[in-house]
Amino acid sequence: MDKRHCPALPDLGTGAVAYSINDQGQIVGTIGSADGSTQYGALLQNGVLTNLGTLAGDAAAIASGINNRGRVVGSTWNSSFDWSHAFVYQDGVMTDLNTLFPAGSNLSAVIGNKINERGQISGMAIVLSGPDAGNIHAFLATPVDGPVGLSVADVAPIHPKSSLTANV
Repeated sequence: MDKRHCPALPDLGTGAVAYSINDQGQIVGTIGSADGSTQYGALLQNGVLTNLGTLAGDAAAIASGINNRGRVVGSTWNSSFDWSHAFVYQDGVMTDLNTLFPAGSNLSAVIGNKINERGQISGMAIVLSGPDAGNIHAFLATPVDGPVGLSVADVAPIHPKSSLTANV
């Protein structure tokens, strides 16, 4: 499909924005609720619009990435309009990405941005403890089968050093 001439998410009168399209022409984005009070993640495929809803306890959602397998990623926010959770949506189920991270992870994923064909998800997460607590960092989550021990984030230096000289 020529992505320059793709159909748009339908505006139900309360706003709609498309953020990503895959090779099958599936489009994801956000649509306004009928009463205009909130936004929901949305998937348009074969002319059918699906409201992805939100995660329990959150007020709104946005779908920002989709791969060719139809897996969707996005973000939710709470009633104070703070980013709340990154999610993955597949097989009709929205799952908080944090529930898929290894136990004891020092990150709270708040934004799911894009997903590739390997299922790797990029996004943003808040550091929960340590000297970087409260700061936001980019992440790349790679799906694995089975339990995981330590990750690179557990053993890598917090502030990597470069051996390259700066041109000042």
